[in-house]
Amino acid sequence: MDLQKEWENVTVTGRGSVYTRDPARGILGYAFYYKAKDGVKKRKVITGRSEDELRDKAEKFLDSVNGECGGAVCTADGAHAKNIRSITFAEAGEEWFASYSMEGEDGKRKSYASIESRECSLKAVNKIIGGMPVAEIGITTAEDLIRRCSRKENGEYNSRSHVDKIQQVFRMVMEHARKSGYCTSVPDKVKLSSKLTTVDKDARFLDEEQTALVYKAVGGSMRYRTVVCLLLSTGLRQEEAFALNVKDFRVMKDGNVEVVINKTVVETEGHVYKIVNETKTERSRRSVFIPEGVYQMVMEYYNSVTGSETPEQKRKRKENGMEGYIFLNKDMKPLNKRTFQRNFKNYIKRNSKDSIDFNATLHMFRHTFASIQADSMGLDKVAMLLGDSITTTMDMYQSLTNKTKSAVCENSTKFLEDITGKRK
Repeated sequence: MDLQKEWENVTVTGRGSVYTRDPARGILGYAFYYKAKDGVKKRKVITGRSEDELRDKAEKFLDSVNGECGGAVCTADGAHAKNIRSITFAEAGEEWFASYSMEGEDGKRKSYASIESRECSLKAVNKIIGGMPVAEIGITTAEDLIRRCSRKENGEYNSRSHVDKIQQVFRMVMEHARKSGYCTSVPDKVKLSSKLTTVDKDARFLDEEQTALVYKAVGGSMRYRTVVCLLLSTGLRQEEAFALNVKDFRVMKDGNVEVVINKTVVETEGHVYKIVNETKTERSRRSVFIPEGVYQMVMEYYNSVTGSETPEQKRKRKENGMEGYIFLNKDMKPLNKRTFQRNFKNYIKRNSKDSIDFNATLHMFRHTFASIQADSMGLDKVAMLLGDSITTTMDMYQSLTNKTKSAVCENSTKFLEDITGKRK
Protein backbone atom coordinates (compact mmCIF):
# COMPACT_ATOMS: atom_id res chain seq x y z
CA MET A 1 0.00 0.00 0.00
CA ASP A 2 1.43 3.39 -1.00
CA LEU A 3 1.25 6.38 1.34
CA GLN A 4 0.37 9.74 -0.21
CA LYS A 5 2.74 11.91 1.82
CA GLU A 6 6.43 12.44 2.52
CA TRP A 7 7.90 13.77 5.76
CA GLU A 8 10.93 15.88 6.58
CA ASN A 9 12.03 13.98 9.69
CA VAL A 10 10.44 10.54 9.21
CA THR A 11 11.34 7.89 6.65
CA VAL A 12 9.22 4.81 5.95
CA THR A 13 11.79 2.04 5.49
CA GLY A 14 9.54 -0.94 4.85
CA ARG A 15 5.94 -0.95 3.69
CA GLY A 16 4.27 -4.26 4.41
CA SER A 17 1.17 -5.59 2.72
CA VAL A 18 -2.41 -5.35 3.96
CA TYR A 19 -3.67 -8.55 5.60
CA THR A 20 -6.85 -9.80 7.25
CA ARG A 21 -6.50 -9.34 11.02
CA ASP A 22 -9.91 -10.51 12.27
CA PRO A 23 -12.19 -12.11 9.63
CA ALA A 24 -15.20 -12.26 11.98
CA ARG A 25 -15.16 -8.49 12.50
CA GLY A 26 -13.84 -7.52 9.07
CA ILE A 27 -10.68 -5.98 10.55
CA LEU A 28 -7.62 -5.48 8.33
CA GLY A 29 -4.05 -4.98 9.47
CA TYR A 30 -1.13 -3.02 8.05
CA ALA A 31 2.40 -3.10 9.48
CA PHE A 32 5.31 -0.94 8.43
CA TYR A 33 8.75 0.16 9.64
CA TYR A 34 9.94 3.75 9.96
CA LYS A 35 12.89 5.81 11.18
CA ALA A 36 12.71 9.21 12.85
CA LYS A 37 15.49 11.65 13.82
CA ASP A 38 17.16 9.16 16.17
CA GLY A 39 17.69 6.76 13.27
CA VAL A 40 16.22 3.80 15.17
CA LYS A 41 14.12 1.47 13.07
CA LYS A 42 10.67 1.00 14.62
CA ARG A 43 7.62 -1.08 13.77
CA LYS A 44 4.06 0.24 13.71
CA VAL A 45 0.84 -1.74 13.29
CA ILE A 46 -2.40 -0.11 12.11
CA THR A 47 -5.84 -1.72 11.98
CA GLY A 48 -8.99 -0.67 10.15
CA ARG A 49 -11.82 -1.84 7.93
CA SER A 50 -10.53 -0.59 4.56
CA GLU A 51 -7.29 0.35 2.86
CA ASP A 52 -8.34 3.99 2.84
CA GLU A 53 -8.81 3.91 6.60
CA LEU A 54 -5.46 2.17 7.07
CA ARG A 55 -3.70 4.74 4.88
CA ASP A 56 -5.35 7.63 6.74
CA LYS A 57 -4.39 6.24 10.14
CA ALA A 58 -0.82 5.47 9.06
CA GLU A 59 -0.35 8.98 7.70
CA LYS A 60 -1.85 10.59 10.80
CA PHE A 61 0.53 8.57 12.97
CA LEU A 62 3.53 9.59 10.88
CA ASP A 63 2.29 13.20 10.96
CA SER A 64 2.46 13.09 14.75
CA VAL A 65 5.93 11.54 14.83
CA ASN A 66 7.17 14.07 12.29
CA GLY A 67 5.64 16.92 14.27
CA GLU A 68 7.24 15.69 17.48
CA CYS A 69 10.58 15.94 15.66
CA GLY A 70 9.78 19.52 14.61
CA GLY A 71 9.29 18.67 10.96
CA ALA A 72 6.73 19.60 8.36
CA VAL A 73 4.62 17.43 6.09
CA CYS A 74 5.13 17.48 2.35
CA THR A 75 1.85 16.65 0.64
CA ALA A 76 1.39 15.33 -2.89
CA ASP A 77 1.21 18.85 -4.34
CA GLY A 78 4.39 19.94 -2.54
CA ALA A 79 2.69 22.21 0.00
CA HIS A 80 4.14 22.22 3.55
CA ALA A 81 2.18 22.57 6.75
CA LYS A 82 3.29 22.42 10.37
CA ASN A 83 1.89 19.33 12.13
CA ILE A 84 -0.66 20.79 14.52
CA ARG A 85 -3.61 18.50 14.99
CA SER A 86 -6.18 18.10 17.71
CA ILE A 87 -7.09 14.50 18.52
CA THR A 88 -9.83 13.27 20.83
CA PHE A 89 -9.34 10.72 23.58
CA ALA A 90 -11.43 8.20 21.60
CA GLU A 91 -9.18 8.62 18.55
CA ALA A 92 -6.03 8.26 20.64
CA GLY A 93 -7.61 5.27 22.37
CA GLU A 94 -8.32 3.57 19.06
CA GLU A 95 -4.69 3.99 18.01
CA TRP A 96 -3.43 2.71 21.36
CA PHE A 97 -5.75 -0.31 21.38
CA ALA A 98 -4.78 -1.32 17.84
CA SER A 99 -1.15 -1.39 18.90
CA TYR A 100 -1.88 -3.06 22.26
CA SER A 101 -3.89 -5.92 20.74
CA MET A 102 -1.39 -6.77 17.98
CA GLU A 103 1.63 -9.04 18.17
CA GLY A 104 4.75 -7.46 19.60
CA GLU A 105 8.18 -7.53 18.05
CA ASP A 106 8.87 -10.74 19.97
CA GLY A 107 5.95 -12.39 18.14
CA LYS A 108 3.90 -12.75 21.31
CA ARG A 109 0.32 -11.55 21.48
CA LYS A 110 -1.70 -10.55 24.53
CA SER A 111 -4.20 -13.12 25.76
CA TYR A 112 -7.79 -12.74 24.59
CA ALA A 113 -8.85 -12.06 28.20
CA SER A 114 -6.40 -9.18 28.53
CA ILE A 115 -7.52 -7.66 25.21
CA GLU A 116 -11.20 -8.11 26.12
CA SER A 117 -10.68 -6.51 29.54
CA ARG A 118 -8.77 -3.51 28.14
CA GLU A 119 -11.36 -2.98 25.42
CA CYS A 120 -14.17 -3.01 27.99
CA SER A 121 -12.36 -0.43 30.15
CA LEU A 122 -11.65 1.74 27.11
CA LYS A 123 -15.34 1.78 26.21
CA ALA A 124 -16.18 2.87 29.76
CA VAL A 125 -13.74 5.79 29.54
CA ASN A 126 -14.94 6.79 26.06
CA LYS A 127 -18.51 7.10 27.33
CA ILE A 128 -17.35 9.89 29.63
CA ILE A 129 -14.46 11.69 27.92
CA GLY A 130 -14.22 10.10 24.46
CA GLY A 131 -14.97 13.34 22.65
CA MET A 132 -12.56 15.49 24.65
CA PRO A 133 -9.25 16.56 23.00
CA VAL A 134 -6.38 14.87 24.83
CA ALA A 135 -4.47 18.15 24.94
CA GLU A 136 -7.19 19.53 27.26
CA ILE A 137 -7.22 16.56 29.67
CA GLY A 138 -5.64 17.27 33.04
CA ILE A 139 -5.90 16.15 36.65
CA THR A 140 -9.38 17.67 37.07
CA THR A 141 -10.71 15.57 34.19
CA ALA A 142 -8.96 12.48 35.55
CA GLU A 143 -10.45 12.97 39.01
CA ASP A 144 -13.94 13.48 37.55
CA LEU A 145 -13.54 10.35 35.40
CA ILE A 146 -12.60 8.16 38.37
CA ARG A 147 -15.36 9.66 40.51
CA ARG A 148 -18.01 8.89 37.89
CA CYS A 149 -16.67 5.39 37.20
CA SER A 150 -16.67 4.58 40.90
CA ARG A 151 -20.47 4.58 41.21
CA LYS A 152 -23.15 2.55 39.47
CA GLU A 153 -26.38 4.14 38.18
CA ASN A 154 -28.17 3.00 41.35
CA GLY A 155 -25.62 4.79 43.50
CA GLU A 156 -23.78 1.68 44.70
CA TYR A 157 -20.01 1.58 44.49
CA ASN A 158 -18.21 -0.49 41.85
CA SER A 159 -15.44 -2.92 42.67
CA ARG A 160 -11.93 -1.62 43.25
CA SER A 161 -10.53 -3.87 40.52
CA HIS A 162 -13.06 -2.50 38.00
CA VAL A 163 -12.11 1.13 38.65
CA ASP A 164 -8.41 0.33 38.85
CA LYS A 165 -8.52 -1.26 35.37
CA ILE A 166 -10.29 1.83 34.01
CA GLN A 167 -7.61 4.11 35.43
CA GLN A 168 -4.87 1.88 33.99
CA VAL A 169 -6.34 2.10 30.48
CA PHE A 170 -6.90 5.86 30.81
CA ARG A 171 -3.25 6.39 31.69
CA MET A 172 -2.06 4.00 28.95
CA VAL A 173 -3.96 5.98 26.32
CA MET A 174 -2.70 9.29 27.69
CA GLU A 175 0.88 8.00 27.67
CA HIS A 176 0.40 6.92 24.04
CA ALA A 177 -0.95 10.39 23.26
CA ARG A 178 2.05 12.03 24.97
CA LYS A 179 4.56 9.88 23.06
CA SER A 180 2.69 10.57 19.80
CA GLY A 181 2.85 14.33 20.33
CA TYR A 182 -0.87 14.85 20.90
CA CYS A 183 -0.35 16.22 24.41
CA THR A 184 2.56 17.20 26.63
CA SER A 185 1.81 15.40 29.91
CA VAL A 186 -0.13 12.61 31.61
CA PRO A 187 -2.26 13.42 34.69
CA ASP A 188 -1.07 11.98 37.99
CA LYS A 189 -2.69 8.80 39.26
CA VAL A 190 -5.95 9.44 41.13
CA LYS A 191 -6.39 7.91 44.59
CA LEU A 192 -9.32 5.48 44.59
CA SER A 193 -12.19 5.80 47.05
CA SER A 194 -12.06 3.63 50.18
CA LYS A 195 -15.76 2.89 49.58
CA LEU A 196 -15.07 0.79 46.50
CA THR A 197 -16.03 -2.82 47.05
CA THR A 198 -13.71 -5.82 47.16
CA VAL A 199 -14.46 -9.41 46.23
CA ASP A 200 -15.94 -11.59 48.96
CA LYS A 201 -14.73 -14.98 47.79
CA ASP A 202 -16.76 -16.83 50.45
CA ALA A 203 -19.96 -15.35 49.00
CA ARG A 204 -19.09 -17.08 45.72
CA PHE A 205 -18.76 -20.51 47.31
CA LEU A 206 -21.65 -22.96 47.56
CA ASP A 207 -21.55 -25.42 50.43
CA GLU A 208 -22.83 -28.98 50.12
CA GLU A 209 -26.39 -28.13 51.15
CA GLN A 210 -26.62 -25.19 48.73
CA THR A 211 -25.15 -27.21 45.87
CA ALA A 212 -27.69 -29.97 46.48
CA LEU A 213 -30.53 -27.43 46.31
CA VAL A 214 -29.25 -26.08 42.99
CA TYR A 215 -28.91 -29.58 41.54
CA LYS A 216 -32.45 -30.43 42.65
CA ALA A 217 -33.77 -27.24 41.02
CA VAL A 218 -32.18 -28.05 37.63
CA GLY A 219 -33.05 -31.75 37.76
CA GLY A 220 -35.74 -31.37 35.11
CA SER A 221 -33.36 -29.94 32.51
CA MET A 222 -30.82 -32.26 30.90
CA ARG A 223 -28.81 -29.27 29.65
CA TYR A 224 -28.54 -27.44 32.97
CA ARG A 225 -28.02 -30.67 34.92
CA THR A 226 -25.15 -31.65 32.61
CA VAL A 227 -23.50 -28.23 32.82
CA VAL A 228 -23.74 -28.16 36.62
CA CYS A 229 -22.16 -31.62 37.03
CA LEU A 230 -19.45 -30.85 34.47
CA LEU A 231 -18.46 -27.59 36.17
CA LEU A 232 -18.57 -29.10 39.67
CA SER A 233 -16.28 -31.93 38.63
CA THR A 234 -13.78 -29.86 36.62
CA GLY A 235 -13.76 -26.27 37.91
CA LEU A 236 -13.87 -25.03 34.30
CA ARG A 237 -14.69 -21.47 33.42
CA GLN A 238 -17.98 -21.07 31.53
CA GLU A 239 -16.23 -20.06 28.35
CA GLU A 240 -13.99 -23.14 28.55
CA ALA A 241 -16.89 -25.55 29.08
CA PHE A 242 -18.89 -24.05 26.21
CA ALA A 243 -15.93 -24.58 23.84
CA LEU A 244 -15.67 -28.34 24.49
CA ASN A 245 -15.76 -30.77 21.58
CA VAL A 246 -16.31 -34.52 21.89
CA LYS A 247 -12.74 -34.94 20.63
CA ASP A 248 -11.46 -33.21 23.77
CA PHE A 249 -12.41 -36.24 25.92
CA ARG A 250 -10.13 -39.27 26.26
CA VAL A 251 -11.19 -42.37 28.22
CA MET A 252 -8.27 -43.82 30.21
CA LYS A 253 -7.63 -47.41 31.28
CA ASP A 254 -8.76 -46.79 34.88
CA GLY A 255 -12.18 -45.63 33.67
CA ASN A 256 -11.62 -41.96 34.40
CA VAL A 257 -11.67 -39.45 31.55
CA GLU A 258 -9.13 -36.80 30.62
CA VAL A 259 -10.50 -33.52 29.26
CA VAL A 260 -8.15 -31.28 27.26
CA ILE A 261 -8.73 -27.55 27.70
CA ASN A 262 -7.29 -25.66 24.71
CA LYS A 263 -10.17 -23.55 23.37
CA THR A 264 -12.42 -20.77 24.61
CA VAL A 265 -15.64 -19.04 23.60
CA VAL A 266 -14.97 -15.31 23.15
CA GLU A 267 -17.15 -12.34 22.31
CA THR A 268 -15.96 -10.80 19.04
CA GLU A 269 -18.49 -7.96 19.16
CA GLY A 270 -21.76 -7.22 20.92
CA HIS A 271 -23.53 -10.55 21.56
CA VAL A 272 -21.57 -12.34 18.82
CA TYR A 273 -19.44 -15.26 20.00
CA LYS A 274 -16.95 -17.63 18.41
CA ILE A 275 -14.64 -20.43 19.53
CA VAL A 276 -10.91 -19.69 19.34
CA ASN A 277 -7.93 -21.98 19.83
CA GLU A 278 -6.77 -19.93 22.81
CA THR A 279 -7.12 -20.04 26.57
CA LYS A 280 -7.39 -17.16 29.03
CA THR A 281 -3.67 -17.44 29.81
CA GLU A 282 -0.91 -19.83 28.79
CA ARG A 283 -1.33 -21.49 32.19
CA SER A 284 -5.00 -22.15 31.38
CA ARG A 285 -4.03 -24.61 28.64
CA ARG A 286 -4.26 -27.82 30.63
CA SER A 287 -5.94 -31.18 31.23
CA VAL A 288 -8.55 -32.00 33.88
CA PHE A 289 -10.07 -35.32 34.86
CA ILE A 290 -13.68 -36.35 35.37
CA PRO A 291 -15.37 -39.54 36.60
CA GLU A 292 -16.77 -41.87 33.96
CA GLY A 293 -20.30 -41.08 35.18
CA VAL A 294 -19.94 -37.38 34.33
CA TYR A 295 -18.47 -38.26 30.94
CA GLN A 296 -21.43 -40.53 30.21
CA MET A 297 -23.79 -37.73 31.23
CA VAL A 298 -22.08 -35.30 28.82
CA MET A 299 -22.15 -37.81 25.95
CA GLU A 300 -25.79 -38.65 26.65
CA TYR A 301 -26.64 -34.98 26.43
CA TYR A 302 -24.66 -34.55 23.20
CA ASN A 303 -26.25 -37.59 21.57
CA SER A 304 -29.71 -36.44 22.65
CA VAL A 305 -29.16 -32.98 21.15
CA THR A 306 -27.66 -34.14 17.86
CA GLY A 307 -30.27 -36.90 17.56
CA SER A 308 -33.13 -34.40 17.74
CA GLU A 309 -31.67 -31.78 15.39
CA THR A 310 -33.65 -30.95 12.28
CA PRO A 311 -32.06 -31.25 8.81
CA GLU A 312 -31.77 -27.45 8.78
CA GLN A 313 -29.95 -27.45 12.12
CA LYS A 314 -27.60 -30.19 10.94
CA ARG A 315 -26.85 -28.09 7.86
CA LYS A 316 -26.17 -25.03 10.01
CA ARG A 317 -23.95 -27.00 12.39
CA LYS A 318 -21.79 -28.12 9.46
CA GLU A 319 -21.88 -24.72 7.76
CA ASN A 320 -20.76 -23.02 10.99
CA GLY A 321 -17.97 -25.54 11.55
CA MET A 322 -19.55 -26.71 14.80
CA GLU A 323 -19.43 -30.48 14.28
CA GLY A 324 -18.63 -32.26 17.53
CA TYR A 325 -19.21 -29.22 19.73
CA ILE A 326 -21.42 -30.04 22.69
CA PHE A 327 -23.03 -26.80 23.84
CA LEU A 328 -24.54 -24.63 21.08
CA ASN A 329 -27.51 -22.30 20.74
CA LYS A 330 -30.53 -22.97 18.51
CA ASP A 331 -28.75 -21.36 15.55
CA MET A 332 -25.89 -23.87 15.90
CA LYS A 333 -23.46 -21.22 17.06
CA PRO A 334 -21.40 -20.84 20.27
CA LEU A 335 -23.40 -19.94 23.36
CA ASN A 336 -23.73 -16.39 24.64
CA LYS A 337 -22.56 -16.93 28.21
CA ARG A 338 -24.49 -13.92 29.51
CA THR A 339 -27.76 -15.15 28.01
CA PHE A 340 -27.12 -18.68 29.26
CA GLN A 341 -26.37 -17.38 32.77
CA ARG A 342 -29.56 -15.31 32.84
CA ASN A 343 -31.69 -18.22 31.65
CA PHE A 344 -29.99 -20.54 34.14
CA LYS A 345 -30.80 -18.26 37.08
CA ASN A 346 -34.38 -17.78 35.90
CA TYR A 347 -34.83 -21.54 35.60
CA ILE A 348 -33.58 -22.06 39.15
CA LYS A 349 -35.89 -19.36 40.43
CA ARG A 350 -38.91 -20.95 38.76
CA ASN A 351 -38.13 -24.45 39.98
CA SER A 352 -36.69 -23.95 43.46
CA LYS A 353 -40.05 -23.20 45.12
CA ASP A 354 -38.37 -20.45 47.18
CA SER A 355 -35.94 -22.94 48.73
CA ILE A 356 -33.00 -21.04 47.23
CA ASP A 357 -32.55 -17.64 48.87
CA PHE A 358 -28.92 -17.22 47.79
CA ASN A 359 -27.28 -16.13 44.56
CA ALA A 360 -26.28 -19.02 42.29
CA THR A 361 -24.10 -18.42 39.24
CA LEU A 362 -22.18 -20.82 37.02
CA HIS A 363 -18.84 -19.32 38.09
CA MET A 364 -19.59 -20.28 41.70
CA PHE A 365 -19.09 -23.94 40.77
CA ARG A 366 -15.45 -23.10 40.00
CA HIS A 367 -15.06 -21.74 43.53
CA THR A 368 -16.82 -24.79 44.94
CA PHE A 369 -14.60 -27.17 42.98
CA ALA A 370 -11.44 -25.41 44.21
CA SER A 371 -12.56 -25.54 47.84
CA ILE A 372 -13.61 -29.19 47.74
CA GLN A 373 -10.38 -30.31 46.05
CA ALA A 374 -8.25 -28.29 48.48
CA ASP A 375 -9.55 -30.53 51.28
CA SER A 376 -7.64 -33.48 49.88
CA MET A 377 -4.72 -32.07 47.87
CA GLY A 378 -2.25 -29.20 47.94
CA LEU A 379 -3.09 -25.80 46.54
CA ASP A 380 -0.39 -26.23 43.90
CA LYS A 381 -2.31 -29.14 42.38
CA VAL A 382 -5.65 -27.32 42.64
CA ALA A 383 -4.10 -24.31 40.88
CA MET A 384 -2.91 -26.57 38.05
CA LEU A 385 -6.41 -27.99 37.64
CA LEU A 386 -7.91 -24.48 37.56
CA GLY A 387 -5.26 -23.12 35.22
CA ASP A 388 -4.45 -20.32 37.67
CA SER A 389 -1.59 -19.37 39.95
CA ILE A 390 -1.38 -20.62 43.54
CA THR A 391 -1.83 -17.05 44.80
CA THR A 392 -4.98 -16.48 42.74
CA THR A 393 -6.36 -19.87 43.79
CA MET A 394 -5.83 -19.08 47.45
CA ASP A 395 -6.95 -15.45 47.34
CA MET A 396 -9.87 -15.77 44.93
CA TYR A 397 -11.19 -19.34 44.93
CA GLN A 398 -10.50 -21.35 48.06
CA SER A 399 -13.04 -21.18 50.88
CA LEU A 400 -13.37 -23.41 53.94
CA THR A 401 -15.75 -26.31 53.33
CA ASN A 402 -18.03 -27.76 56.00
CA LYS A 403 -15.67 -30.75 56.17
CA THR A 404 -12.73 -28.48 57.00
CA LYS A 405 -14.75 -26.46 59.50
CA SER A 406 -15.83 -29.67 61.23
CA ALA A 407 -12.22 -30.83 61.39
CA VAL A 408 -11.22 -27.51 62.97
CA CYS A 409 -13.95 -27.87 65.60
CA GLU A 410 -12.95 -31.46 66.34
CA ASN A 411 -9.30 -30.48 66.77
CA SER A 412 -10.24 -27.57 69.04
CA THR A 413 -12.52 -29.81 71.10
CA LYS A 414 -9.78 -32.39 71.61
CA PHE A 415 -7.27 -29.70 72.54
CA LEU A 416 -9.62 -28.07 75.06
CA GLU A 417 -10.47 -31.45 76.57
CA ASP A 418 -6.77 -32.17 77.01
CA ILE A 419 -5.95 -28.90 78.77
CA THR A 420 -9.07 -28.86 80.94
CA GLY A 421 -8.68 -32.49 81.93
CA LYS A 422 -12.18 -33.41 80.81
CA ARG A 423 -11.03 -35.86 78.19
CA LYS A 424 -11.07 -39.47 79.33
